[in-house]
Amino acid sequence: MRAVLPERRAGEATVLGFAGPLIAIAVAVIPSVVSGATMFLMEQVLIQILFATSTNFLFGRSHMPSFGQAAFFGTGAYTVALLYSHVPVAALLLLAMAFSAVCSALIAAVSVRTRGIIFANVTLALGQGMYLLAFKTSWVGGENGIPGITAGSLSTRGIWYLTGGVVVAAVAVCWVIYHSPFGVTLQALREDAVRLEFLGVRVGRFRLAAFTLAGAGAGLAGGLFAYTAGIVTPGTMYWTQSGYPILMILVGGMGFFWGPAVGAIGVTLLLNQLSGHPGWDLVILGLVLIGVLLFAPRGLVGLFGSWFGRLSQKGLGVTAGS
Repeated sequence: MRAVLPERRAGEATVLGFAGPLIAIAVAVIPSVVSGATMFLMEQVLIQILFATSTNFLFGRSHMPSFGQAAFFGTGAYTVALLYSHVPVAALLLLAMAFSAVCSALIAAVSVRTRGIIFANVTLALGQGMYLLAFKTSWVGGENGIPGITAGSLSTRGIWYLTGGVVVAAVAVCWVIYHSPFGVTLQALREDAVRLEFLGVRVGRFRLAAFTLAGAGAGLAGGLFAYTAGIVTPGTMYWTQSGYPILMILVGGMGFFWGPAVGAIGVTLLLNQLSGHPGWDLVILGLVLIGVLLFAPRGLVGLFGSWFGRLSQKGLGVTAGS
């Protein structure tokens, strides 16, 4: 681990140096240079960045492979769909995040007692239970969902700025938490949970907190999705939707903060290109994942960090030799 740490820091620092200004410029400029359809696609990219970044607290930071995060994404979306005509936009997004956090805490109370594949199966089963509940419940629209969602008086451009501003702020908060003592403890939990328990750390509480935090982030992303899409269906809670953020984390780089964001951009744009070829999308995504795991096991950010580290070492070698 020590051998790759300088490369990891180099890759993270370089991506961070470009990411902040690029995201700010994109949020400001995109409404003036793209069509409505492209703006909608970019909104989905931003939402998936938030979804994947929050999921990374589980899958990448603390080694908790949850396959039920779509349930909390859908909880946030349905919260907005049910209350959008009664609650202001900003307050409703906070409410969506709060409801999703409560749901995730309740599920965590059961699932965090398990480990590994059992944990993954428990979260998958509970998440599918929430999907079936939405599918069978008529007062939330059943299988047809809830259409006609609006964001008050906000225009298309206003919804874009709302989405961009919330995602940028939320990702910044995630960055602070990820590098805080809490985030470092989650990393230690991933490396050796047994040793932490012997040191007196209440591992269960940290698992519960991480799960609740990830659920809150997913709920906020789901609330934004409801406003941008204008409709919410049970499909937002289906198990395949839980697989996408994990795929994004693996493609971008599990163990890097910016890995999920990079993966979210690539996977979302690829899915958009494959939308006209139903059935082939999962096949091609599977091939992409296999290729990344074989040739870039640390993801795209890790691969970039390795290249940057090697270039830096070569540069230092040339300077020292001269």
